[in-house]
Amino acid sequence: MSAPKTGLGAPPTELMVLVVSITDAKGKPILSAEDVCNLRLTSRRIQKTTFEGWAKRCFTKRKHMVSRASLQCLLSISANPVLRKYVHEVAIGPERVNEMAGCFLSPLCRDEEDKEDWYENFGSRHRKLVEEQR
Repeated sequence: MSAPKTGLGAPPTELMVLVVSITDAKGKPILSAEDVCNLRLTSRRIQKTTFEGWAKRCFTKRKHMVSRASLQCLLSISANPVLRKYVHEVAIGPERVNEMAGCFLSPLCRDEEDKEDWYENFGSRHRKLVEEQR
């Protein structure tokens, strides 16, 4: 007789599906999208068992900007034979990448190191997006 499974990979499929899809009284998901994505990274089994709820949540309604990167993302989703089945509504918004994002985010950084990390990690991608929309 083998030992019972323990850890996060052990919960039944039904429980994992419920964890990903449960909402509060107002219909707002209990777990944030980031939490769901992080949960899905914990094991292959959890990634498989939560796929349906994750896909419905992240791909049913899509909103994209008129930018090369955003429209390329939409094109990639539409070319994916699995993900495209979940897309039911697409909105193209007039939003633009804010050229001053770094200035607005700076006060939110805990310290100078956080500020430098933001520019190091996102600065070049942000500049590229800003240039593409000109």
